[in-house]
Amino acid sequence: MSAKINIPIEYHKQICELYLSGKGSPEIGKLFGVSRFIICKLLKSYNIEIRGFIDKLLKDKTFFKKIDSVNKAYWFGLLCADGCNTGVSFAIYLQELDKYIIQRFIKELKFSGDIKKQKRQLPTHQDKFGFAVSGREISKDLTKLGCPPRKSLILQFPNENQVPIEYINHFIRGYFDGNGSVDSKSSKEEMQVEISSSHKFAYSLSDLLRLK
Repeated sequence: MSAKINIPIEYHKQICELYLSGKGSPEIGKLFGVSRFIICKLLKSYNIEIRGFIDKLLKDKTFFKKIDSVNKAYWFGLLCADGCNTGVSFAIYLQELDKYIIQRFIKELKFSGDIKKQKRQLPTHQDKFGFAVSGREISKDLTKLGCPPRKSLILQFPNENQVPIEYINHFIRGYFDGNGSVDSKSSKEEMQVEISSSHKFAYSLSDLLRLK
C-alpha cells in the first residue's frame, strides 16, 4: 500500500516552492514532520521532477562525463572489471593487497569519504577495502560510457566515442588489474595471460589484440 500524503493542502504550495528553491526533501520533511518519501510523493503529484541524491563527499561530480585522460581511462577500466553501478550510485571494493589502488582512486576523484572494510567470507580470502558514491548523474555517465547496472553478462568493449583510441591501452590496463591474471608455466618458458569478462567484451578485446 502506498503512503498517503498526510499534509494539509494549504502547505502544498509552500513545500513545492521550498523544493524548487533548492532545499532537499529530507530537510523539508523535517520542517513538516514527515518523511522525505512523503515529500517526494507530494512533489510528484504536482509534476515536479525529483532531483537525484548527490554525494556531498564527491567534489568532482563530472569525473566520468568524458574519458579524456590516461588516468580516467584506467579508472573506468577498473570499474568495468570490479566496480558496481546501481543506477543511483557506484561502488568498488578490492582485496586488502590492493588497498593502495583504492587510496589513489579516491584521491583522483576528490572523494572525501572514508574507505570502508568488508570482512572476508572465507579463511582463504582477504578482507576487502573500498568506497561507495551516491549520485544519479555520475551513475548515468558511467552507463553512457558502457558500464551499466548488472553488467556481468552484458558488458561490451567500449567504442571510440566512449573511450578514444589513444586511451584504450590504459582502459585495458585498468580492466586487467581488476579481472586479469598472469600464470607462469613451469614446463615451458612462456607466460599465460587470462582475462575474464562477458562473451562480447572478450571477443572484441581478442580482435583488437590480434590487430596489434
